Amino acid sequence: MQYISSTRSNVHLLDLGSGEVSLLAGTSDEEAETRNFPAGFNYDNRSVYIISDKGREFTQLIRKDLESGDEKIITSDIPWDISSFILSKDGRRGAFVANENGMSTLYLYDPRNDRYRKVDSLPIGLVGGIEFNPEGDKLALTLNTPKTPSDSFVMDLGRRPLSSGDLTRWTFSEVGGLDSESFVEPELVHYPTFDEVDGKSREIPAFVYKPRNAKGSVPVVISIHGGPEGQYRPMFSSTTRCG
Repeated sequence: MQYISSTRSNVHLLDLGSGEVSLLAGTSDEEAETRNFPAGFNYDNRSVYIISDKGREFTQLIRKDLESGDEKIITSDIPWDISSFILSKDGRRGAFVANENGMSTLYLYDPRNDRYRKVDSLPIGLVGGIEFNPEGDKLALTLNTPKTPSDSFVMDLGRRPLSSGDLTRWTFSEVGGLDSESFVEPELVHYPTFDEVDGKSREIPAFVYKPRNAKGSVPVVISIHGGPEGQYRPMFSSTTRCG
């Protein structure tokens, strides 16, 4: 990957035999800003996976044929950014993560037919560091949730590429001696903003942490995340009524 800026990056293919370098995704045109990230070769080594936002609002998972140059958008029906993708060592199964409404959603993927399935058993939070074990029957991941600050988990996988099983927690991060089981889990809400999409008010997702058994006015802290890199994060306080 050739990283140029947060809004522009290219993907190149290097031939280890000849030393030839060819452009797979992106452009040399400085006016064309697209984000492109390499995500690995397919099981047959005839195509390559790329995460790209070319011509789209969100980054999508794409498979590009190395001979013909044809591209197939695999996640076209997911209107959210695809943040990471990985294949097992034997290439018979894959997994990717989408940023949906400000939280991560994990999908299992079958590279032989491009089908995928959402894993609904994960708690609300952020998923990172996905990695298959050498046998391809387990998936390791990092979960950052209201009760697990970036802990390591391992998910058992079934015989079929889209089947999953139990999730086992491996680490217990330090939370300053607090009881993480007493932490409040957030509620996902949506509120309308000033602009419209297809004649309807655009809705912005937000997570609300409500205090337990609170009545009357309570202080509120609002944190605004301004993008994937978190460049703009103002915080301010207010008061609201509960109950």
